[in-house]
Amino acid sequence: MIFSLRKGWRFIRFIVLFCILTFLLYSALERLSSWITPIQHYKIPEGNAVKVAGTSITDEQQERGLWQRLRFFYWYGE
Repeated sequence: MIFSLRKGWRFIRFIVLFCILTFLLYSALERLSSWITPIQHYKIPEGNAVKVAGTSITDEQQERGLWQRLRFFYWYGE
């Protein structure tokens, strides 16, 4: 089996460049996401704002089946 040093060097250079660019893209997306997300996710609403999540269960929620509640859980992520 014959190994070409030029092809091997190109392959190693490609892998190194790919890893560097992947790291740079990941870093850029991480900085962008930290800039977009609010600082305090669960702070108390101020002014006329109303907090949506509550602990009380209404009659309508009690009548729903297991699949409806599971679908609601995956839909809203709560």
